[in-house]
Amino acid sequence: MTLYSKTAHELIDNIKQNKISPKELLDSVFKRIEAVEDKVQGFISYDKESAYKQLEKIEKKHKKGRVYGIPVVIKDNICFKGHKTTCASKILYGKNGGYISPYSATVVEKLIN
Repeated sequence: MTLYSKTAHELIDNIKQNKISPKELLDSVFKRIEAVEDKVQGFISYDKESAYKQLEKIEKKHKKGRVYGIPVVIKDNICFKGHKTTCASKILYGKNGGYISPYSATVVEKLIN
């Protein structure tokens, strides 16, 4: 099943019906990114470790009957605590690996919650 071609509503329905798990969805997202990133070059960076840590929290809520787990990408011009915020700028990327945001923007907090 090619999950990347489905809408968010279809994915939510599939998760509700236990046709897929949030982990299967996240795995498929990273598999797709790795398959096409060389051609697309849509990411400056992405953090698999952070995504899977967030998934652990999501799976606990999923077991309680709540539906969570639609992956989203945070563009790197939006502050996300502990992650690079470069705005695709060489100045912000810098010699030392770039600017690491000390806080998350409200939109990021709302997406996580």
